[in-house]
Amino acid sequence: MTGKGDPNGGWTALHLASYFGQKEVVEELLKKDVEVNVQNDLGDTPLHLAALSGRKEVVLLLLRYGACATVINGAAQTPRAVTEDDEIITMLEASERRESRKMEEKLLEAVREGGSSTVAQLLCKIRPPDIHCKDSEGNTPLHIAACRGHKECVDELLKNGASPAAKNKSAY
Repeated sequence: MTGKGDPNGGWTALHLASYFGQKEVVEELLKKDVEVNVQNDLGDTPLHLAALSGRKEVVLLLLRYGACATVINGAAQTPRAVTEDDEIITMLEASERRESRKMEEKLLEAVREGGSSTVAQLLCKIRPPDIHCKDSEGNTPLHIAACRGHKECVDELLKNGASPAAKNKSAY
C-alpha cells in the first residue's frame, strides 16, 4: 500500500494497468475486488488515467465494475475533462447521467422514508442530486416530504434551496 509522498505517486497496480491499457490485467484485478475508485497522490483514479491515455476498452471495463465518472482529481477535473477522445467523452457523459439519476433516486427514496439525515448527507455532497428532480408523478422531493408530513425533510430541503413554488403534474 502506498501513501502520500510515496515516490511512486500512490499508483496502484490498477492505476498502472489502466494507464497502459492492459485490459486483461485490469479485468483480473477487478475480479479480485480491488478498489476501482482508488485515488493516487494527485487524486487520479484508474478511470482518469484510462481516459487520459485514450484506453476506450479499459474505460468501458472500469465503468462496468462501478468506476465513478464524477470523481474530481487534485486538478479539479473529472475523468471526462482529462480526455479529448470523443468516444470516451460519450461513454463518460452517459455514466455521469446515470450516476446523477441514481443520486436523484436516492434523494427521492430518502424523502419518502422521512430520512432527514440521509437527505442532509446527499445535499452536502460536492455534486449533490438535483433538489428539484421529479418522480414519475412529477413530484419533487419537497412535494413528497410535504405530502407525507416529514417536517425535518421539508426543513432540510428548504434550507438547501428547494422551491416551494414548484408544481407537479396534477393539481389536487
